[in-house]
Amino acid sequence: MSKKTRSDEMVFRVGTGVFAVFVVLLVAAIGVELWRQSQLSIARFGWQFWQTDTWNPVSGEFGARPFIWGTLYSSILALLVATPIALGIAIYISELAPSWQQRPLVFLTELLAAIPSIVYGLWGIFVLVPAVRAVEAAMPQSLRQLPFFSGPQLASACCRLR
Repeated sequence: MSKKTRSDEMVFRVGTGVFAVFVVLLVAAIGVELWRQSQLSIARFGWQFWQTDTWNPVSGEFGARPFIWGTLYSSILALLVATPIALGIAIYISELAPSWQQRPLVFLTELLAAIPSIVYGLWGIFVLVPAVRAVEAAMPQSLRQLPFFSGPQLASACCRLR
């Protein structure tokens, strides 16, 4: 190995190390700033903010448990749905698909991954939500009593506003 290659490698290693230290310091600075900016809220509402259910800005009561639980619930549910599908697609493309199918399937999979998730979210709001509400309205009352389908009657509230 020539001396030029060693010096280039050393410059790369030092540059990468400096950048890594910068990233760690940046994350630490963000954490310190979040802690500093949250002290007023923590002093006012305490740590019970994470443990209470009430969210009433008029009376100054704030609790994050439903939001935290909703985030965890939807994330776990999404992982349970998406993981088998993703593994099935990956196994099919790499091991089972004929060679003439592999390129188009890889292209479509990469295309789906390239679309920002906000686009899927907007599609869900404008396409799936009305479809789910229509299905809910057509469901028999006995199915609506199941815990999986319980919740606020958004479809009826939506129709009353019109």
